[in-house]
Amino acid sequence: MSSSLSWFLLTCVVVGSFSGTLAKDAKAVKCQEGQIPVGDRCYLLVKEVATDWAGANYLCGLLAPNSTLAKFEEAKELVDMTLYLGFNESDCSTWGNHSRSTWSNNGGPWIGASQKSSNSEEVFVWVGTGQDVVYYNWADPQRNPGASDAVYLDCYTNYAWRDVPQDSPPRPFICETEPLPDPECPELFDQVGSTCYWLSEAPNNWPGARSWCNGMVPNGKLAETETIEEVIAMATYLNQNDAECSIYGRWIGGREEGTTNVFYWDSTGDPIQNFNWADGHPNNLNANSTIWISCQDDYTWYDLDSDISQYFICEFDLETAPRRV
Repeated sequence: MSSSLSWFLLTCVVVGSFSGTLAKDAKAVKCQEGQIPVGDRCYLLVKEVATDWAGANYLCGLLAPNSTLAKFEEAKELVDMTLYLGFNESDCSTWGNHSRSTWSNNGGPWIGASQKSSNSEEVFVWVGTGQDVVYYNWADPQRNPGASDAVYLDCYTNYAWRDVPQDSPPRPFICETEPLPDPECPELFDQVGSTCYWLSEAPNNWPGARSWCNGMVPNGKLAETETIEEVIAMATYLNQNDAECSIYGRWIGGREEGTTNVFYWDSTGDPIQNFNWADGHPNNLNANSTIWISCQDDYTWYDLDSDISQYFICEFDLETAPRRV
C-alpha cells in the first residue's frame, strides 16, 4: 500500500535522531569524488545544469557509472534525502542560481519518478527499475492532471513532490549511484576487521622485517595495534591461525627511541597508548628496543634487541586501499 510521508511527519518523527544517524551512515558509505553520502546511498546534486527530465537522466549516466536520477524505493531513503536537503540545501536560489519565479510551478531538482503511462495518472514508477513508487511526499495539492509527467522536489515547500510534464522548462537534478565497493585484502593477507594481516614464514631481524612488510604492498607495515580492540583481535587471530607463533612469537611495529622506555608506532611516530606488556617489560636493557609479541605468554609484549631474528606479522590497512569504481 502506498505511503505518503509529509515533511511535517518526517520532521516530527525523525529530526530528533537525524543528525547522529545521518553522520553515522555517512562515515560508513564511500562515494565517488564529488558525490555526497546520504544514508547508505550516494548522490550528486547537479545545480549548474538544467534540462528536461529525460535529458537529466541521460546526463546522470554520463556523469557517473551506473548512475540514474535519484530513486527512493525504501522509506528510509526518502526520509534521509528529504531531511538532508531540508537541513543542508535550504537556500533555494542555489539550484542553478534561479529565483522561484524563473521556474514553472516553483523551483527544485528532478528525481527519477515518472508517470507509468499517459493513461495512468495515479501510478508513478522509478527510472531504471520500473518499480512502482510506494513511498512518496506529495505537496498539497498533490498530483496535477496531465500526461507523461515526471517528479521534481519543490525546494520552496521543504522538498515536497510535484509532478509536471517531462518536457517542461529545464530544471537541475539529483543523480544517484551505488556506493563504492568495499576494498579487499591483498593476495596472501587475511582480513581481520578493517585490517589485513600476513604471517611471515621465515624469521628476520626487526629492520629486515620492517623492510619486508613495506615492500610487500603499498602502505604495508609491521602490524600495529592502536586500540584495545585491535590488541584483542590480533591475539585472537594469532591463536587461531598461527602454529609458529606458539613456538617463536612475532615482531610487531613498535619501537623505542634510545633508552627512554617510550615506545612509538613505526609507521606514524605516534606514542603507543594501549600496551600489553609481559611482566617485567619493558626492561630497558637495550637502546632502541623493538616490540615482540609472545604467543606462549598469552600474547603479551616484550622489548627485545632489534637485531634478533624473529618471525613477524605484516599489516595492510583497508582504509588506505583504493576502491574500485
